[in-house]
Amino acid sequence: MQECRIAIFDVDGTLTAGPSAWRALLDGCNKWDPQGEEILSMFQSGQIDYWEFCQAHARLLERIPKRQLTEIIRASVRVRDGIAEPFSFLKALGYRIGFVSTGLQVLTDLIRAQYPVDFCRVNRLEFSYGISTGRAIVEVFENDKKSHAVELAALYGARHVISFGDSRGDIGLFAASDVSVAVNSYPDVECFSTYSYTGDSLVGLTTLLAPILSEPQRQ
Repeated sequence: MQECRIAIFDVDGTLTAGPSAWRALLDGCNKWDPQGEEILSMFQSGQIDYWEFCQAHARLLERIPKRQLTEIIRASVRVRDGIAEPFSFLKALGYRIGFVSTGLQVLTDLIRAQYPVDFCRVNRLEFSYGISTGRAIVEVFENDKKSHAVELAALYGARHVISFGDSRGDIGLFAASDVSVAVNSYPDVECFSTYSYTGDSLVGLTTLLAPILSEPQRQ
């Protein structure tokens, strides 16, 4: 019986190009300048923590229909070309594929509607009867992706974990993986990953992965 393997993807910046889901929504609802930007500055300066940061941004989106927010994401956030190829390649090798992201479910729902995804741990806006309540449900904090990766590996009984990310928030995810790939990232992140990949299309990931994963071994 083939051992279980999991592939964990960050979403914003890794599978997408353009603004993050949060930024796209705030821009699209004319709530970024100055309100959203001021909240970001407060978080970056330590005046508020990550939970407060998410709640403050969510309040700016209160009473906006989910359908409108979904359309903003669809129009503003571009899913990178070529996702199907590495997803299919990983599936063929027996990997369960999923997301661990501080981004929003309104984005990941669009991706999951098109591609095979087995699990998804992301943050989300709360809705009541299709209208945003102004509350965020925070499942993934900015520095706890490592714990999610460990939990998912235990949940699936995974003997091999590969992860993909682009930012410093993914360093913990890399640390919990047997193989990690920094995607369109920077040297201060790439130095924590096993491999790096650069390319607007993700088709080339399959070429990178083929010799690595044919016989995965725990590092």
